[in-house]
Amino acid sequence: MASTYWKFRAQLADRPGGLASAARAYADLGANILDVDVHLLEPTQVADDVVIELAYWAEPGAVEAALLAAGATEVSGRRLDPHELVDGQARVIDLATRLVQARDGDAELLAVLPSLATCDLAWLGPAPGLAASPAQEHALAHHEPVITREPLARLGGDRDGKVWVAAIPWCVAGDRVACLARLGPRFSATEIARVQSMLGLADSLPLAHPSRV
Repeated sequence: MASTYWKFRAQLADRPGGLASAARAYADLGANILDVDVHLLEPTQVADDVVIELAYWAEPGAVEAALLAAGATEVSGRRLDPHELVDGQARVIDLATRLVQARDGDAELLAVLPSLATCDLAWLGPAPGLAASPAQEHALAHHEPVITREPLARLGGDRDGKVWVAAIPWCVAGDRVACLARLGPRFSATEIARVQSMLGLADSLPLAHPSRV
């Protein structure tokens, strides 16, 4: 049987040896590490996104258990198609090209944002189930990104019905907000910065705002 490809995110304490412990956990399961992307969550917490080639005999559940045993406090993983194994910088250039060539800037923007910050739902402006969102209001009022937990009926959420929401203001006038939501884990500063860069590109394109043409 052939091996499979996976992307795991493990939240760890930001201390020397943390990543090494996770790497040993992967190695003990015969996983080949193909890419590592470190995200700062808090001054003392990081999230490591690791793309691995997993041996046919290893179960994804065993990877999660091994990472938790190595000190991770939260682990999530998803299987990747081989075509997703593209150099990160090349992938971002491709996404930017798609946006530049798009006829409907908003629709294409919503299509590319999940590739920059994995999410279960993305929208521009109010969304069903997130009426009068405090995150959106704060982001627009203070012209700064907001990461928080809020109820979102469409995704279900935890026992309190909450999911992670990132609200990111954009547009030259600062009157629009892009929102992303996922069950977990928390959005990182790196993901927000990537989204902001793509929003800045979108804001410079006339087709991103048909009313300007």
